[in-house]
Amino acid sequence: MMANHTDRGCRLRINVRRMIMLLAVVLLFVIQALPGVAREHERPAKSDCSRTSTGAVPLIDLGEDSYQDAQGGLYPGGSNDVPAEHEALGLFLASQIEPLDAAGNPDPNGTIVLLSLGVSNTRMEFEDFMTIAEGSTAPNVVLVNGSQPGKPISSWVDPNDRPWNGVDGALRQANVSGSQVQAAWIKIPERITSFDELEPFPVDAETYQADFIQVIRNAKARYPNLKVAYLSSRIYGGYDPNARPNPEPMAYQNGFAVKWTIEEQINGNPELNADIRTGPVVAPWVAWGPYMWADGTTPRSDGLIWECSDVQGDGTHPTETGRRKVGLMLLEHFLTGPTAAPWFAMDGIEIEDVELPPVVVADSSSTTIVTTTVAASSTTSTETSTTTAATTTTDAATTTTTASAVTTQPSPDAETSSASSQEGQDRSRSSDRASAGLILAATVAGLLVIAGIAWLVMGRRSNEPRS
Repeated sequence: MMANHTDRGCRLRINVRRMIMLLAVVLLFVIQALPGVAREHERPAKSDCSRTSTGAVPLIDLGEDSYQDAQGGLYPGGSNDVPAEHEALGLFLASQIEPLDAAGNPDPNGTIVLLSLGVSNTRMEFEDFMTIAEGSTAPNVVLVNGSQPGKPISSWVDPNDRPWNGVDGALRQANVSGSQVQAAWIKIPERITSFDELEPFPVDAETYQADFIQVIRNAKARYPNLKVAYLSSRIYGGYDPNARPNPEPMAYQNGFAVKWTIEEQINGNPELNADIRTGPVVAPWVAWGPYMWADGTTPRSDGLIWECSDVQGDGTHPTETGRRKVGLMLLEHFLTGPTAAPWFAMDGIEIEDVELPPVVVADSSSTTIVTTTVAASSTTSTETSTTTAATTTTDAATTTTTASAVTTQPSPDAETSSASSQEGQDRSRSSDRASAGLILAATVAGLLVIAGIAWLVMGRRSNEPRS
């Protein structure tokens, strides 16, 4: 009996010793992870508002001049105008856009879907566009926000990857089908986590261009009635303090990739063919949507600037004022563009007749109400409309739209701004992770103490003489 008891005691002590060793290893990993969690908690994202310029020249102002041997302008030859032959193809395809039923058959009671494809920024900007476009669209037009947060362009290259499934879900939620998608706005930047990942120009832009071409082909394959797609690069990225996800000069250089992608179709690349007369149609007709990049607070030729207040605390995502700038550019584009207005705009609507809801930007002490107006004057020869603060270049001409009349009113009940809210959410998530780590460490340490006491007690008992 003594031997059996001793054997059981030894085995138990061995098992307890193993448990102590395992708990010690777990505690070691937790302790190593805690400093990183704590640092994240102590370092909330904050825009670097000192980076107001990079010195780069927007493509629309660069013209025939070059950036590192790459010619400017939105289209070939340093021009900002769509080449006549390419525009003719776009007008022809746009004339075929009509209401379709769920199976893609013509139906006067059917739907024309304008779909957005992009990331979180695209989603935010398209949401504002959807708001201000309400009441200005043709009755059969349905806007669907298919942008997928956190999914850079590399995530869209595989036609069966998750972003496309997310778009399918957005279409279902809007009670429309992929067969009714006939137009798209595509703005999908790439993402990096540090400057070490940024390839030198033009390699980075060429890599991005190759992905962009594949995404356009994927869109046509999934939505066979997609006729036209308007492409955009992102807004100014200089306020990002962490060199991610789309910092400068990456944000600027991606504009060249969009330009080159469109030029590939203009030059007859069969991988982007949209003309049934020249071969199998594997892509929609592509052209620039709004070109939104400006060099921070340095005004473009049309007056567009990007201030630090236009982005949230992370320096990347747009605030309400930033979203409204893009929303106005999109509204101008679709209400006045020759390949967009015929199917998008409500009959008789004029850009200056659109009544826009105010943008309310709140901070802890006051609420800033930005009243936006669209005051466009057009000429038949150039189809150019101009105001003063935000801009878009349409298919055949340059148009400019303004957000104006900023007033500040005291508001003791004002909620936090979008930037403050975002930073607060970030700090809250970091705090939760730090708290969870501390709780886990304390729990493991407590178990180690209990196991150690048990081991000592069992060892003392095993050495006591048995009667």
